[in-house]
Amino acid sequence: REQLHELFAGRAAEKIEMRSERVLCGGAEKRNEFERLKERAADVRRRSKHIVLCTSDNAAETQKIGESRGLTPVQTSNAVSGALGELAGELIQAFHVKRLFLTGGDTAYQVLHQLRIHEIRLLDEVEPGIPLGAADEELYIVTKAGNFGSRSVMASAAIKLQGG
Repeated sequence: REQLHELFAGRAAEKIEMRSERVLCGGAEKRNEFERLKERAADVRRRSKHIVLCTSDNAAETQKIGESRGLTPVQTSNAVSGALGELAGELIQAFHVKRLFLTGGDTAYQVLHQLRIHEIRLLDEVEPGIPLGAADEELYIVTKAGNFGSRSVMASAAIKLQGG
């Protein structure tokens, strides 16, 4: 959270929060949530800001909905990260995004899976243990484990991804 706060302090990025409980419901509710998020993302892009796509912070409610649908906590978590990866893949393709910052193992995996990326060539590090790599000549990716890195690592990654 401190890392995100530091990134948002620079006002170059805006958070787009996927409502986890809505995507778990599936069907029309999931499609409506995706459409809402795509419209919001288009607005953020028009204003030349970075998009920070994340899930809502309502784990208890999400787990209850998952349980009501017969899912275990792990299956619920996988369904949410899968939906986030699916949406991220759609946004990346729609906006021709060529610079990614992925955090959290499940989420990073889902995004890379959606993009059919099976390997990343290591180029550099943003900070020790936070790699910058390339999936091809045009797509650059920084990955970071959950609570890893300094307070300013996300802001540093944004600068590095822009060629700094």
